[in-house]
Formats: sequence, C-alpha cells, structure tokens
Amino acid sequence: MSDDFQYTLPFPPEPENEGLFDPQMGLPLSSDNWLQPIREIVKRNGKKEIFNKQKISDAIFNASRQAGIEDRNLADSLASAVTLYISKQARGKAPTVEQVSDAVETVLIQLSQPQAALAYVRYRDRRARIRRLRQGDMKGLLGELEEARLERESANAIANSLQVQTSQENYACWDRQKIVTALCLETGLQADLAELIAAEVETQIQNAGLNVLTTPLIRELVGAKLLEHGLVEENEQRRRLGVPLYDASRLIRGIAPETLGASPAWTDQALARAVKKEYALSEVFSSEVTSAHFNGSLFLEGLDHVDRLCSADVSIGSLMKQEKKSALEFHPAMIVARMIQFTLQLDAFFMEAPCWHAFNHQAAPLLEKSSDRDLAAFSRAVLEEFDFRAHQGRNTLSPETLRLHWSAPCIPDTWLQPGMAGSDLDDPYDAWESVARRLALKLLEIFEEGRHHGPYAAPQLEIILEPALFRHFEGIAFLRQAVRTSLKQPGIRFLLPDRSEDDAPAPAGCCENSIVSALWNRIILNTPGIALMGETEAAFFNRLESYFRLAVQAHREKRDFVEGLMGGVHQGPLSFPAAAGGACFPETGRFVIAVDGLYECAEIMAGSRPFSHRERLTFMEKTLTFLGQLTEESSKKEDMDLLLGANSNPEISKRFANLDISRHGNALKEVVKILPDTQECSYTPGVGFPESSGLTPFDKAQYEGTLHKVLKTPSITSLKLPVRHASEYTLTDLLKKIMYQTDCRGVQLSMEEKRDA
Repeated sequence: MSDDFQYTLPFPPEPENEGLFDPQMGLPLSSDNWLQPIREIVKRNGKKEIFNKQKISDAIFNASRQAGIEDRNLADSLASAVTLYISKQARGKAPTVEQVSDAVETVLIQLSQPQAALAYVRYRDRRARIRRLRQGDMKGLLGELEEARLERESANAIANSLQVQTSQENYACWDRQKIVTALCLETGLQADLAELIAAEVETQIQNAGLNVLTTPLIRELVGAKLLEHGLVEENEQRRRLGVPLYDASRLIRGIAPETLGASPAWTDQALARAVKKEYALSEVFSSEVTSAHFNGSLFLEGLDHVDRLCSADVSIGSLMKQEKKSALEFHPAMIVARMIQFTLQLDAFFMEAPCWHAFNHQAAPLLEKSSDRDLAAFSRAVLEEFDFRAHQGRNTLSPETLRLHWSAPCIPDTWLQPGMAGSDLDDPYDAWESVARRLALKLLEIFEEGRHHGPYAAPQLEIILEPALFRHFEGIAFLRQAVRTSLKQPGIRFLLPDRSEDDAPAPAGCCENSIVSALWNRIILNTPGIALMGETEAAFFNRLESYFRLAVQAHREKRDFVEGLMGGVHQGPLSFPAAAGGACFPETGRFVIAVDGLYECAEIMAGSRPFSHRERLTFMEKTLTFLGQLTEESSKKEDMDLLLGANSNPEISKRFANLDISRHGNALKEVVKILPDTQECSYTPGVGFPESSGLTPFDKAQYEGTLHKVLKTPSITSLKLPVRHASEYTLTDLLKKIMYQTDCRGVQLSMEEKRDA
C-alpha cells in the first residue's frame, strides 16, 4: 500500500493516547482536523517536483553517520515524523526545500535527538556552502556577507532591547556569547554545541517578548535546553548552589576577589551570603522593589543578611543583673566575658554590632572598689576584645559602640540587683557617678594610646555632650581629653542631646530587658538619581513620593518576613534564646528610610543657574520636611515605627554615583564628587555639605544642624579641621558653641593631612 493511498483513507481522528507517536514525545502538532497529504515540493529554482519521503530519510541517515549513528530504521521513523509535521504546517500547500529542512531540525530537537540534530545542522550548512560555490565565488561570498550582516543586525537589535539583572546588582545588555563562554567553562561542552544551545535560548527569549531578564532565569532556560538535548550530565555540572558551581569553586579555593587570603570560615560566610542575597531578591521583596534596587533609585541594605534584624541598643546593667553575684564572688573580668558572650549571641540575629548604652555608668556599680590600675586594666581588656573581634571578620557590618555619659543618665534602679557589688535600692543611682567618670576617662586614655601596632579598629566611642560638661573643671578636662583622643585616633563621635531636654541628661532607655530597642530594617533613597528623572521641581517631588512609598512597601515586606521567622507557637530562627541574659526582641521594631546625596540633589535641581548655600539649604530642608510628613502619615497608615534618617555609609554613596554616571554621564560631570584619596566617584553621604563647599567648621555644623532637626535618627557632621586650628582648647570651645548655637545632633572631628610645602 503506497503512502499516497494511506493519506486518502477516511480514518477518524484517534484518541490522544493512541497511535504511532506518543504524546510524551512533545512533537508540536496542532489539533486541527486531518489535512491533505504532501504531493509536491518547491525546489530552490522555483520548480516543483514530486515529494519523496525517502530523500528526507537519506539526509537524516547521512548526517547521523557523521555523529557515529548508523540506524536506517531510526532515520525512516524520523522521516515519517517529519512528513507528518510538514503536512500539518503546510496545510495542503507545497512546502519549499528550506521549509522541509527547518522541519527536520525542529523534529529532531523535539524528539530528543540532539546528536542527530547537531549533525544535520552541520550537514545542511556544508551543502549550502557547496551550492554557493557552484553558483560562483563572488556570489557565494556576497551571500555570506549579507547573511553575516543580517545576523549582526539581529544580534544588535536583541542586545539593545534586552537587559539582564546581573549578580553585581545592576543591568547589563544581552550578550549571547556569555552563555557560550559559561557553558564551555562550566561543563566542557564543545563551542559549536554551546553556540547552538545559546542561539535556541535567544530565540526562545525573543519569541516570549521579554524585556528584562534575571541571571537565574537565563540559567533555567539554558538548563532546560541542555535537558532537551539529552545533556543531563552537563546540566548537573552547572547546577546552581546559590552561585554557579564554577564560582563556588573559586570562592572556596580563595582565588575569587571576595576570598583572597581568607580562611575557610570566611568562605563559608561568603557562600551563605550569596545564597541569601538571591533569596531576598527573589522571594522576600517584590519585583518592583527589586527593580528599584537594581536601578539604583533605592538601596536595600543587608540583602545578604535578610533573615536578621539591623541593629540593637543594649544594656549591660540589665545583663549583669542576671548573674546575681555577690560582691565576694564577682570580678571585673566577668563584665568583659559576659559582654563578649552576649555580643556573640547578638551576632546571630543582627547585621550590625550592638550599641552599649551609658556603658560607664552601668558598669560603675560593679567596679566601685576598683583602683585606677584596675580600671585601666579593665578598659584595656574591653577595647582589645572588641578590637580582636573586628579583625576576625565577624558577621556584623559595623563595630560595637560604647556610649559614655558624664552625668548619670536616666537609668531605673530596677536594672540593679540587690546584693550585687554592694548595691542598695535605697541608694540613688548617681552614688557611683565618680566611678563612672573615672572609667570614662580611663577608656579615653587607653583608646588614645592604641595598640602596639596601630589604632583600635573597634569599638566606636560616643561622647554625650551635655551641659554639665561645661559647668565644672573636671567636665572640661574630660572633654579636652576626648577631643585630644579624637584627633589622634579615629572612632570617636560627639552626640548632642535633644534641645527639648535642655539641661536634663540624655536617657539611656528605661527597660529591664537587655535589648533596649531594635532597628529592624534600613532603606536608603538616592535623591540625586531621582532628581535626574524629572525636569521640574514638581516632577521631582512626585517621583520622590513614589519611591518613598516603594521603600515603605519594602519595609512592610521585610517586616512580614521577619515576623514569620520569629515564629508563633513554634520557635523560629529569630526566636532569641531565653538564656541570653534574659533578653528578648521588643514587640515592635523601628524602620528607617534614609536619604543620600541631598547636596547633589539640590545641585541637579538648580541646573545652570547660580545657587547660593542658603538657597541650597532651603531646598534641602524643604525636601526633608516633605519626606518627614510622608513618614508620619505612613507610620499611622501602616502601623509601623517609621523614622526619617540620613545615610552614613560612604560605600552606598559610591554605588549610587557610579550607577547614575553609567546612565546620565554628562549630566553629572559637574555634580559628582571625586574622592581625593582613591579618585572614586561619590555623592556626599546623607545630608552633609562636602568639604569643597568652602564652609567654615561652625557654618557647616550650623547648616547641617538645620537639616538634623528634621530627622528622627542621629546624624553626624564630619568636620575636617586645619592643623593650625587643631588645639584641644579651641575645639572644646567649638563644640560648646555648636551645642548651644546650632541644631547639630552629632560631630566627628578629624585633621587635614599635612601637605608638603
């Protein structure tokens, strides 16, 4: 019985689970009614001839032989499948030779014959080249040039229309060759087979109409193509472990930039952080938030620590209360050991190291009988332990902070334990004020000395500037020591109390819990980048509000995720251990939306017109006031403790500047600041005025203080002082003037480097 006769039989359509070809083979046939058989084929010269299925079988067989497959029955079966496929696609019309060849490639791929498909592609290309040569060298050469031009134009069109979110958290243009390189490097595939897979992935992406791709999506598509071609083992070699297997190997071997000279413990952390960062961008935050992070409109801080809270303010007084030790059993070294133990426990739950509130006053009852020598030994032990942790590359992103008060802060007596170090609830808390002051002075003296091979990397010391400091000779002497230390060693900041407190000491927080308060999350807004998106001031504020609400959405998503980790009936990963000093997380956390590059934002909005410092300050204050109102409204609406703050991380300022330069280039040429030490591009962090603004130290503190009073979190003014003004007496007077005549909330002093004449 001939094939033609078979096609004319009036067979009804058979059920899907019956017939020659199993549905699991995945042949892409339509569900239309039975069509007419193929009787003719159109040759390349336009003439028609009788269709012969045997020619298809011969072509498949000859091509397969090149791949070491000599199976005539398989070739005949595949030719029958090709005939069936063409009859469905042609719909009664005579197909061309090229259409038949395309059908052969499609069927071989769909029926999981990768080796035969690759061999046929080479066979087809070789015959095409022979035909072009027979037509004449010049014509064949021109044809190949035209084909290359069309392919290049197609590749450029795809590259211009597609963007890829990279692992460096930015966008890059589509480049098919990167898939080829990665396949050859990670799996050892031959270049031509890798090129074939990359081309198929590109076609699939183009047909899907995608505009933005993620690296994980591309890897999934490549993996599907590898499996489709039967390359199971090769796909296993590129299995994703949070990072590609090739990258994981480089990290573990210490030849990647992130782990050069690192210990195995550090490579553990590097791999874990990479997994958590991808999880955060894929699962915790929505696509709108993630896209804004990649664009550089906002920054999601701590993505690689997404399952942790941000930071905590803690109390050593409440912590030591849990020890319930008598004066005879207690030793000052126990304070250091208990602090380190508690800090290690906090590392597992927080991104940043803790801030120890009123450290000198809360440790004073335990050091009441200590001599000056004992206080010096205790101070050195505290500084060296925290410095050692800083050099060990622990998980947290910032050093510990010790906050020192001259006068007794508002700490409740319930933080003390009767019978501990001779304490008595009937005694006022300021009974140990003299011990606390001696301890603060010793800490500064030891900190100024530094280690034998350099300054202490940790902790950060914060001195509370209170009015009582300027009323007594001892207080002024202490402040001069603090100023002298800050000029010799980095890591000292001066915080000013809220003006509403006037003469009252700054409270350290009245809570019996060791964790006084916790910051759950922080997000930074790129105000210069947002300013570049709109030409008018009204457009800027509209976009600023849009990205502010997106930041609130991100906070809400992080809050929901964190609350899930805290667990309900069952303890979750963020269930703080009950044995940890009696600590537990506060029921509610704080969420900060910080601004960055506000000075450059004002410059962009000014354009080419002259803009004085006063006018710039007015615009900056207007922007913060606008955001402050949005913060209050959103706090009530979302039932969240939202706070407006300023970015203090210079690395984030660099990231914003570099991302904006890559997109806006010339528009930022006169705006972006070049760091003199590293020649890197950066914005001015937070709400600060750059050193190049030409303001005097007092004017700088006054201008920035105007902005500080709008913020709800502490912000630091960095004052770089000329050497001739670096007198401890002059600077003590400057701090007093800043305290009483500005709204500045924090100051950090440093000296300008000496220049050769």
